[in-house]
Parts: sequence; structure tokens; C-alpha cells
Amino acid sequence: MNYINNFRAYAILTIILVHVSGIIRDNVGSIYIILESIVKNGTFQFVIIAGFLFSASSSDFKYAPYLRNKFNSVVLPYVFISIPAILLDVLKIKTHHAWVDMDWLYSLPIWQEVLYFYVTGSHLGPLWFVPMIVIFYLASPFFNAIKNRLDFLLVAFVIAGILGAFLGRPSFDQNSLQAFVYFMPAFLLGQIFYLKKELFTRQGRWCFLITLAGWPGLIATQYGQGIDGLPGADLLFLVIFNTGAMGIVYRYLNGWNRWVDLFARISFYLFFAHGYLVGALREIYGRALDHGMSPWVFVIFGFSVTVLGCLAGYVIVKMALGHRSRIFIGA
Repeated sequence: MNYINNFRAYAILTIILVHVSGIIRDNVGSIYIILESIVKNGTFQFVIIAGFLFSASSSDFKYAPYLRNKFNSVVLPYVFISIPAILLDVLKIKTHHAWVDMDWLYSLPIWQEVLYFYVTGSHLGPLWFVPMIVIFYLASPFFNAIKNRLDFLLVAFVIAGILGAFLGRPSFDQNSLQAFVYFMPAFLLGQIFYLKKELFTRQGRWCFLITLAGWPGLIATQYGQGIDGLPGADLLFLVIFNTGAMGIVYRYLNGWNRWVDLFARISFYLFFAHGYLVGALREIYGRALDHGMSPWVFVIFGFSVTVLGCLAGYVIVKMALGHRSRIFIGA
């Protein structure tokens, strides 16, 4: 299934790109909206892949071993990789936060501060994802029970889509339970794709038109022109866009490539680690502009530095720890 590996690599690289490009948001015009509408749904794609791979690998599903595996491969790396970011906050080296009331947080005992960060993932931008995906792991018996029943999957998908449309994605991704509800249609869509692969394998050249059909809706709903009372209306267009995107990857990007395969295999590590480099880039952005660097050049530079920096970190840790690196960095 090269196409799934390639789709996963594409998803993690777009997640990195959207976080780097977010640095320049205030310094560029409407073309940024068009660019971000394409790459901003990388997390949705990541969850589609999670649902697809869950159905593909759970033929002998056992709850306790499954949770143990996820604890070792996701939760433990999250704990270790979070340590520097949490130290920056609890030692008050970094005192500003986009949505956490730091004065309130600093009034708590240190152990409660640390626990708060681990439970919310708010200590480093991308890490909100881990508390949310853990809820999917805990709910895995439900997803396992319906994985081979297309009728149940479709009903669950429609119900989850309606709930997600009414609730919307939480502001700053600060509510893990709300994020779980919002992204559940993506997970179920991945399971549906696994059960009915012809949804994307038989699109032929229509895959581009299907993708393009979802794009205007993403631009409209993600940037303030959505449907009143439906903050998550973009879910419909995300489903359309990514159904076409799966078809594109299957038809045109189904081959094996060493680098693409590497990005796919270490995707969780890249998800964990790239926030540190993006945070550092955010600190130097103002000085780059002062020296005449174009915001778009900065995005190219920042994306390259982030990807190469993450790869260098992976090689160093892998050389130092060997196979034990998995519990520290997730790869």
C-alpha cells in the first residue's frame, strides 16, 4: 500500500508547512488564504490515515495489547519530547501563551502545571494532537466493532459529521474532547476507504475535479464566509477534497520512494519534534524581515530548516539509542 505511505508523508509535510507559513500570516495578502486552504487540512488527512491503518491492522484486535503498543509508541515519546517545552513554561523562561491564562497557571503547584500541559498538549503548538488521538485509542473497541460493517460505518460517519459541523474545531485546539468529535468523521472516513477502496481507486482522472470541487468551500468556510450556526461546515469540503486527494495519490503517486517512505515511517516523530524548530523560527522572523528577506523566501527557508533539522535530530538519536529510540521519539 505505497499510496497510504505516500499520503501519510504528504500529510506530515503539509502539517509542517502550514505551521511554518503561519509565521508570515500577518505580512502577506490574500494569496496566503489560497495556499493555506490547501495545506491546512493535513491533520484531517493524518486522522484519515489513522482510521485506514486501524482497520488494516486490527484483524486480531485485542484491547490491552493495542493500548500497550500505543502507550509505548505514542504516549511515552510524547512524555519525553515534551520535557524541554514544559520546562520553558514552568521555569518562566517563556511566559506568553496564545490561550492559556499563565497567571492562573503559575498560581498552581508545579506538579499541577506539568500535569495540565501533558493533559492539554498546550506546551508546544502541534502537541495538542496527542491528547486528542489518545481518546481515539481509548475508543478503539467501538471502531473495531464496526470496521467491517459499511452500514454502521456510514451511519456513524453521518452522525459524527453532523455533530462535528455543529461543534466545529475548537479554537487553538484547546479542547481535546471537542477535537475528538470534530475529527471523528476523518477517522471513520479512513475506515470507509479501507472497506470500500473503489471510492478512490476507480476515480480515474476525475480525481482532480473531485479535489477541486472541495477547494472553494475550504477557502470560504475556513476564512469567515461559512454557514451561520455551523462552525464545522468545512468538514463537508474536507471530505470531498480528501476523497479526490486519495484518488490522486493512488493514481499518480503510488510508487515507492526512499525519502517519501522515510517521511512516512517517522511521521509521528516529525509531528512531535517540528514545533521546537517552528518556535525558534518564529523568534527570528522579525530580524529576517529587517534584513530584507521576503516572507515567502522565509517560508521556503524555514520549511527546509525544519525538515532537515528534524531529520538530523532523528539520525543523532537513532545512532545513540538504536531500536530504543522508539520510546523516546516515536521512531
